[in-house]
Amino acid sequence: MPTKCCVPRCRSNYNTTTDGYVTVYSFPRDPDRREQWLRAIHRDNFQPGATSAVCIKHFSEEHIVREDRAVRSDGSVLILRREIPKLTDDAVPSKFPNQPSYMSSIYKQKCEGLQERRKEEETEDEDAFRKWVTDDVISDFNMFKSRIQNMKIDGFTVIINDMEVVFLKIDCTSEVPKIIVSLKINNELRIINISHNDIPISSSKLDWLLGSDKVMDKWSKFDTLLNHLKSYNIRSMSPNEKLELASNLLGSCCNEIDESFGIYSKVKFLKEQVSLLRTKAPKYSTDTLDWASLNYFSNPSAYRRLWSSKVLTIPHPEYLRQLSHSLSPESIHCDYLKHLSEKAKTLEDHEKVVNLILEETDVKSADKLQPASTVQAFVITSLLSNNKDIVRLFPGK
Repeated sequence: MPTKCCVPRCRSNYNTTTDGYVTVYSFPRDPDRREQWLRAIHRDNFQPGATSAVCIKHFSEEHIVREDRAVRSDGSVLILRREIPKLTDDAVPSKFPNQPSYMSSIYKQKCEGLQERRKEEETEDEDAFRKWVTDDVISDFNMFKSRIQNMKIDGFTVIINDMEVVFLKIDCTSEVPKIIVSLKINNELRIINISHNDIPISSSKLDWLLGSDKVMDKWSKFDTLLNHLKSYNIRSMSPNEKLELASNLLGSCCNEIDESFGIYSKVKFLKEQVSLLRTKAPKYSTDTLDWASLNYFSNPSAYRRLWSSKVLTIPHPEYLRQLSHSLSPESIHCDYLKHLSEKAKTLEDHEKVVNLILEETDVKSADKLQPASTVQAFVITSLLSNNKDIVRLFPGK
């Protein structure tokens, strides 16, 4: 026999043949909630037994769970309708259609109070969010520096001066301490360097966090960056990373050495050689092309042996031969030769002392789908005047 509803004047499940079955719920085992139910149903001197129950008609719809939801691995939501609805944990009988209306008003007042409280909480959440957005702004370098001085940043050593703030993650486990990660922010709040194992990290790898401007203008951005850099650990460098580090060090040497010193050209050549080891499509400097051309034309067989030895990364002999062929008189348009001859007649004798220069520049293809290529320009320049003319343009690869 179905369990009948114990609420006064309710006839649920008294005659299931004509009225149908109505879902009922047993009294809670928790003493406090059980007492709430007893006060709500307005039944004097009543102590519920093991089979006492309250039917679904006396509960507000917001406290009735009629379906279950589950999130699948792909993010979609699976919804299953329950055959027997269940109650929420805070459900209390509040609807009594067969009793005086004031019997149902108590919960209505509580519900209205709950809605007001929810509105207050939403307002408080919005105010808290606006305050967080305001407090998240780093207005200037002095504010940033002052707050960093009072912060304890786990895992980093901080160096502060008037021009920049530097964050260093140092590994002290080895005999010689090693800087794993370094971050430098200047007095304009711009990130001017991030390095890992002495190798600069490309700024494009952190665009997702820093944006294109690389300005540290939010505390949330700063916290996220430090947490990201904390994950960088010391490790052995790959050969390509070691070559990149060597190239950077040689580049720093070039910047510090006066060009008038004899060692400058040697260090510059060495840097170019190291850089060429890291690329599959070598692009040679003007100095290297001049040096290679001089050696090739002086002794082609010796240059071929040097190129074949692979000791140096230098232009292919055939490439240099084609360059020399491009300067032959028959390869230059006769109209242009006539132009150079006529111009020479207008020059003074001292202006006719010229130097031949080989320059290489990047050019963009008219077809946007094609990558940029290079052009070698053979230029004659007067040593004693400003006269300059292009002799020949030769497309590169």
